[in-house]
Parts: sequence; C-alpha cells; structure tokens
Amino acid sequence: MDKVRRYSQEQTLEEAVKRTIRECMEEDVMADFLKRNRAEVVKMCLYEYDEEKQREFDREEGREEGREEGREEGRQELLEEQIRANVKKGYSKEMIADFLGVDLKTIEAVIAGLVEVKG
Repeated sequence: MDKVRRYSQEQTLEEAVKRTIRECMEEDVMADFLKRNRAEVVKMCLYEYDEEKQREFDREEGREEGREEGREEGRQELLEEQIRANVKKGYSKEMIADFLGVDLKTIEAVIAGLVEVKG
C-alpha cells in the first residue's frame, strides 16, 4: 500500500495499483498469487485504499470539530473573564454589554455565576 500511495501522487489510483502489482511480480513478491488473482487484488486494493482515505477524512473531520469546540470554549471563557473584570471595575451591566457587544442576559448570566454562556 505504501507504493500505491506514493504512485497515486503522480497517476490515477487504478494505474498506481496496477503498477505496484506489476513491480511486485517482477520482484517475485507473491508473483504466483498475483498472476492468478490480479483482478481481485486490484479491486481489493482500490476498495481498501478508498476505505483508508475515508477513515482519514473522518479522523480529520473529527479533529476539526474538536478544534472548533475548543475555540468556542475558549471564546466563552474569554468573554466570561472580560465580563467579570469589567464588573470588578464597577462598570454597569449595560455598559459592559455595549462594550463587549453581547446582550444583557449574557452579562447577567455570568454575574449570576452560570457556567455556560452563549456570546
């Protein structure tokens, strides 16, 4: 599969699989098996490679979702810190809401000590 991955960078996946099979046969790596089952091997490699690409896509998508969740949590924590800091300075809820661009309910929720705040 490493050869297939490498060759698929410069040619189609099917061509990369066929090239890899041809090279394996030339190098006498499973040559008899590949001669007898070439079509099945090509199909299996194409399927396995597509499945591997899908798994990698799914993993990357999950990582991106996790990063986005982390960024959202960070934004919420920052907002809460900013609200608390401005309350300590003595600013009114209305001034803080105007300054930070959030609604008054959000300011009140943070002041009341609610953990989850949507900005």
